[in-house]
Amino acid sequence: LRLAAFVLAPLLLYLYVPLRGPATPWLHPTLAPGQTLALFDSSPLGVLRFILGVGFAPALRDPAAALAQMPHAAALLLQHFGWPGFLLILLGLAALALEGRLALLAFSGLGFLSVVAFNLFYGIGDIEPFYLPAYLIATLWLTLGLAYAVDLVTRATSTRLRPLLLTLTALALILPALQWPAARASFDKRLAVETRLRWQTILAQPLPADAILVSNDRDEMVPLLYVQQIEGQAPGLTGLFPLISPDLAWADLRATLDSALATGRPVFTIKPMPGVEALYAVEALPGELLRVQGRRPAPDPSFEYPYGDYLRWLNLEWWGDALPGGELHITLYWRVTQTPPQTWHSFLQVFNAAGERIKQADDHRPGGVYLPSPQWRPSDVIVDSFTLPLPEELPPGGYTVVAGFYNPDTGARMADPLPVATLISPSSRPRR
Repeated sequence: LRLAAFVLAPLLLYLYVPLRGPATPWLHPTLAPGQTLALFDSSPLGVLRFILGVGFAPALRDPAAALAQMPHAAALLLQHFGWPGFLLILLGLAALALEGRLALLAFSGLGFLSVVAFNLFYGIGDIEPFYLPAYLIATLWLTLGLAYAVDLVTRATSTRLRPLLLTLTALALILPALQWPAARASFDKRLAVETRLRWQTILAQPLPADAILVSNDRDEMVPLLYVQQIEGQAPGLTGLFPLISPDLAWADLRATLDSALATGRPVFTIKPMPGVEALYAVEALPGELLRVQGRRPAPDPSFEYPYGDYLRWLNLEWWGDALPGGELHITLYWRVTQTPPQTWHSFLQVFNAAGERIKQADDHRPGGVYLPSPQWRPSDVIVDSFTLPLPEELPPGGYTVVAGFYNPDTGARMADPLPVATLISPSSRPRR
């Protein structure tokens, strides 16, 4: 019972959160008149969900994926302790077992395994700091292993060698101090000024005072809170990112951008996001900022030609030289009829009259990594652009341009290639 009280007592610190939450301004940002985003629920159930981390449940891996992380966890352990340290850790565990300290072995072992097991299942990118409690336990084992090794050698050697052994032990204990100069840069965050410089650059841009800034990464946006709450800069800006709230309106980048645009405030991304232009009209600004102007409209006219079960082809635009050795820039417009079940890649190919493929543009993923096809919704207009270099040897005649989508994992096409244009090659390239 006393042990349970010792373990659970620190959790009482969570009671400070519901007391302070209602008075914390960044937990209740105002998006528009009468529209406030509640980032903390101070009800008993909301506090319990906060303590249990329910909002991070989607980041949990299944057992198979968790087991696949074990080599990474082992590599991190070796990176921190090296092989000598790892062997001393094993010796420390052996010492606890051989000396009959089974209770301490079980207590420390369960603590170590519980931390590592949680981290194997918790699928976030910056998981390394979560291993620190396990490393502290491993450090205790390493110290026991070092002491046990000295004790064993001392027993097996003459008393004249004991001062030398004690000297070697002291040197081993000061090894971390000797390693500090080389490791300082990774620990001393006073030297990490990249984030500060980046936000200085962002805030130096001529942003509207009420702009909404969007990123796909929470960690990239949190420094704005420091700038606002501690330094008092840019109080009218609002920073948003996916999963800022468990509501579906913030489920992914596409939903976050839609929710931000719905406020009527000017919306900017704080970095380039290749692929966002597939769904949104954007304007590049100095630096890395992009102004998100709104959803892509359908072209006029729109053919609404069915392509498989998920899309309709609307139209295309092109410019360039349809000549031997020339280059064409082709933009295709599609309308989504159903949300695609997997991530698609698109293709654009050119065939001659005999049905032979003579050239193709580079296949790619419309929407990129930021707005892939599983984030598309019915009625969305998707814009997909290609650069098509034509062969230097291009016999005169007609050529058919076809386009479509396929599953990059299996190569299976969504539907038969769709003819979208006909090229007429002249007999020769005009002389200049």
